[in-house]
Amino acid sequence: STAHRLAAEFRPRRLLSSSFARARETSQIIGHELGLAVEILDGIHERDFGCLMGHPYPRMGEMMTLDPSFESNRHWLWRPEGGESLEDVRQRAVAVLDGVISEARSKGHGYDVVVVCHGAVIQAISAHLTGNWTEASIPENCGVVVIEPELFGNGRT
Repeated sequence: STAHRLAAEFRPRRLLSSSFARARETSQIIGHELGLAVEILDGIHERDFGCLMGHPYPRMGEMMTLDPSFESNRHWLWRPEGGESLEDVRQRAVAVLDGVISEARSKGHGYDVVVVCHGAVIQAISAHLTGNWTEASIPENCGVVVIEPELFGNGRT
């Protein structure tokens, strides 16, 4: 399981989770295995899909292509009515994780942190790190993505 892998390969001292129920449940399982309390971290929640909330993903594709403002070569900027673009998610998540990294650095010790969040957040962070939205991917559920803090602070904001 993911919890066993984290226990075997890392020595985390913090476990941060999105406030969304599925992430909290996953975090509780991981926390039990690692002996860590779950800390809810605002700002790493899933993308707000606005008017598309509760609709299947193909519906989003339909809406994007019908929207005259949609630019296929800049898909990450498209925002459903009342929701967020992937770029909005990137800005939100980067600000929050920058804070986590700064806090750890200010305490003078490096340590592993487990962050349980969502696909759009991981995709946005990947785009932030690479500077390339077209290569940003979403891992499968309970996938592990390792981010080195030195790479995170690459100046892209």
